[in-house]
Amino acid sequence: MTRYLLWAPGILARREGGVAGALADALSVAAVGTASTAAELRPDLDLPWDHPERPHADWPGERWWTEHRGVFADALTAVGIDRRRADAVAGEVREHYADPDRWTVAEGAPETFDRVADRGWEPVLVANGPPEVPEVLAALGFEFAEAFVSAETGFEKPHVRAFETVVEWADGARLWAVGENYERDVAPARRAGVPGILVGDHPDADRSCADVTGVPGLLPE
Repeated sequence: MTRYLLWAPGILARREGGVAGALADALSVAAVGTASTAAELRPDLDLPWDHPERPHADWPGERWWTEHRGVFADALTAVGIDRRRADAVAGEVREHYADPDRWTVAEGAPETFDRVADRGWEPVLVANGPPEVPEVLAALGFEFAEAFVSAETGFEKPHVRAFETVVEWADGARLWAVGENYERDVAPARRAGVPGILVGDHPDADRSCADVTGVPGLLPE
């Protein structure tokens, strides 16, 4: 029987500051005379995963960025950038987000990823984020058999449909999930009938480990 392990991206690699970090980088490069950090910009960014209860249209490729350009510009005007410049900077965020050099690979993640695959568990990505997430992770050495990214599925974790969509695609294959956030990654997978491993600690987690290197030892044979 085919076996798939559903990976949350954050236990493998992270974009520094996430989308807010990419916006901060775009602002810095634009040299408009005002700088701001990801932490300062994030409170004014209204992103889809802030409202997981709301399914949305699929936004493949450039469409995701076009759909949210106004949101980026709003966050910039909130820290004092005039609208004309904010609109221009907002159009550059995609390039900065997808720069692999601004992502950090988790310690031990590449080796663990390969060990899991060598044991016969094919990797599948289940992620909240823009459509470029699989492409960036591939550039960092993480190749997936399939990717389910919220930008294209229309469902943000912890919406149960984010996992039910994978179950339907898998067509009876054996599935396990692994993630770092119990409420977002493990609990909704369980509701969809997929057992999970938590990289972290939570009293309701059936299986958990302190870091990603512990995942192979918790997977069933």
